[in-house]
Amino acid sequence: MFIDTRVVTVFDAKGIAGFRIEWVFDDMFTAMIIEDFDADYDLLFSSSEIKDIEGNAFSNLRNFHYFSYVSWDGGEYDGKRVSDFSASIQSEGLLVYRFFIPCRITVGKENKTVKIWIYDDSYYCDVGFAIERPVAFENDEGFRASYEIGQDKDITYYYGQISPQVLKLTVGMKNG
Repeated sequence: MFIDTRVVTVFDAKGIAGFRIEWVFDDMFTAMIIEDFDADYDLLFSSSEIKDIEGNAFSNLRNFHYFSYVSWDGGEYDGKRVSDFSASIQSEGLLVYRFFIPCRITVGKENKTVKIWIYDDSYYCDVGFAIERPVAFENDEGFRASYEIGQDKDITYYYGQISPQVLKLTVGMKNG
């Protein structure tokens, strides 16, 4: 299974409120989910179909940290909570999951580095950042925010053969 990831960092008055995650799946997994959950095959998921997908093809990822790891000085995401799950078929015909990771990170005037890894350490799912528009910022008017994506050679999985990509955010308050 192949998953392209996009991350939107959502700010509020105190700093980072969390991350809106978007996963775009490959055509094989898309076909399986449509076959299993789109009861009327209209390529539009009703609210009951989305609830069924969440319960039977998403919520188990809690046992795998939702493939999402976030750390910063003094904290890390516990991997147990997400909210606002949705599923849809995009115009290109591929399945999209969207969900929110609530992850409070207070930001001051000094720059803070936040690292985000999104990967499946069993390597059953090949998860990577999307080539186009992998990162965006929301409500960031009062903050400085930049990012870079690279391989994290300090972490390996799949018998030490694979290093995940890491999204490094640098954030700080504009005024203060």
